[in-house]
Order: sequence, then structure tokens, then C-alpha cells
Amino acid sequence: MAEPSLLAGSVRTSAATGSGSSFAPVPLDDSGATEVAFRTSAPDRTVKISYNAECGVVGAVGVWVSVAILVDGEPTFPNVGTDFAFCSATVDDGYAHNSAVRNVLFKVSEAGEHKVTVEAAIAGGKGIWRLDDAILIVEE
Repeated sequence: MAEPSLLAGSVRTSAATGSGSSFAPVPLDDSGATEVAFRTSAPDRTVKISYNAECGVVGAVGVWVSVAILVDGEPTFPNVGTDFAFCSATVDDGYAHNSAVRNVLFKVSEAGEHKVTVEAAIAGGKGIWRLDDAILIVEE
């Protein structure tokens, strides 16, 4: 088995927040960029994408933030919509921060430059999500 090769990465040390139940782009660096570019050298390559962040939700206990990762606008695997709870509210109307991670796979059909985005949405009720101290890694 070949060792993984780092294709791209980004770091965000400032917080991003949102409250909508529709997926919205998450800033991936401190300048506010919502896309990270990476390049594959051959067609039909599977990439692994990891997104890790300090995560909190304000809302009723059980409300969660769902995180989706896309490549070139297409969903990655597993594509579960808001069924993926990145983190949940664990105290009523106050943040209880957690470290959370989402790992996904995507088969890139063509060689060349691609873009990865992360989107977040509130699910299970009304709330506000907060993602902070985040890192995104793309590996082949």
C-alpha cells in the first residue's frame, strides 16, 4: 500500500458561525476563503479529505450541526445530507465545545485542478453553530 500524499491543506484559527437549516459555505482559512484547490496527476484517483474543528452548537439539547464536504460541487462519500451530526448541543442554550472530525472519500475522474468546499447546516431544530480552530487536509 502506498503512503498517502498531501495534496492540499488549510487552517482557520478564527471562529465561523451560522444558523440556517440549508447548507452554507464554511470559511476554510482566516482570510475567509471557502474553497481549497488541489491537483491530481492522474485520472480516476480516490482522495481522502479530513476536516477537523472545535465545534459547538447553541440550541436545545440534541440540535446538531451537519457538515458536508464537496469536491467540484459534488458530494463526497458518504453523502448523508444533514444525517451526519458533526457535533450537538449538549446543554440548553449554551456552547459546550468539542473537537470533531469528518473523513470522506471522493473519486476524481479527471486529472488536474479541483476544489474542495465545506458546508454546514443546523438540523434537529433551531440553533447556532460555531466552528473554530479548524484544519482541512486533502490526501491521495
